Amino acid sequence: MNGNILIDTNIALYLLEGDKKIAGILNRKRIFASFIRRFIMTTGCVVSTHSNQ
Repeated sequence: MNGNILIDTNIALYLLEGDKKIAGILNRKRIFASFIRRFIMTTGCVVSTHSNQ
């Protein structure tokens, strides 16, 4: 079964550790790996350093 598949980096780590089940699923496929270059977390709250006293 040929085809293209997009994998997450976590799946690639399992493959590199020798997981036979993952290797069987990915066998004879064209694999693309996703990755996160930068992660920005926003909480929606603003912290002010100015005091209104």
